[in-house]
Amino acid sequence: VRAGLTGFYQSGYPYTPYIYKQGDRTPSLDIKNQYSKRSPDYLNFNLSFSKGVKYGRQNIMLGLNVFNLFDIRNSVDIWPLTGKPDDPGAFYTNFVGLPGTDPNGAGVKAYLSNSFFDQPWYFSSPRQINFFVRIVFE
Repeated sequence: VRAGLTGFYQSGYPYTPYIYKQGDRTPSLDIKNQYSKRSPDYLNFNLSFSKGVKYGRQNIMLGLNVFNLFDIRNSVDIWPLTGKPDDPGAFYTNFVGLPGTDPNGAGVKAYLSNSFFDQPWYFSSPRQINFFVRIVFE
């Protein structure tokens, strides 16, 4: 019988946030404070278990691998305006809706759906469970 548990922890990477400069309506990079913010931490655990059985002249190994054991959805990338992987910020989401539904009365919306900002690749993979059989012929 073989078993293994591995854990991985990584502190968040530094990034330069977007800010609103005085008088500007659009956010821009905070050049004076480069790399002043950190993304969320990354934590992952994997489990491996296998059992070997001898059957005649063959060795058979049955096993199980569980990747992301606790199903932690870590952020891989973030929006620099909010520092979150699932929230681009009000600057972007204020322009979501059907044409003619602008609360400011302009009658124009830039994006037709909030799903425009749904980016699942900003998150790590969910839990994966793999079974395997290995046969060694002698």
